[in-house]
Amino acid sequence: MTDVESLVRLVSSTYAFRCPSIIHSSKQKLSFTQSFKTTGSHPTTQALTSQADAAREKLAIALVSASHGTNNGAGTNVSNAAREYLPMIHQILVSCAAQPEMARLDGKL
Repeated sequence: MTDVESLVRLVSSTYAFRCPSIIHSSKQKLSFTQSFKTTGSHPTTQALTSQADAAREKLAIALVSASHGTNNGAGTNVSNAAREYLPMIHQILVSCAAQPEMARLDGKL
């Protein structure tokens, strides 16, 4: 286990914190698929945005369960969910940097 993983596990199991930019209500659904709807028509992009949405939801659930103390392995769940989510974010950011004309958003992220 790396130092970063240890720190995430410690913080997520010790402190009850919220992540409002990830957790969303039914009124304001945050979605990569919806945000890149116009420019993200390529099948690879569509697959990536839907995977990123699923990973974001998984991370949000892990963060909520860690903050409520409802899961004994909360730190591990947060670490695993973040490990799955971050590469997708990096891939989206690299794509936006490589093709800035395709980096227009239709909705808030």
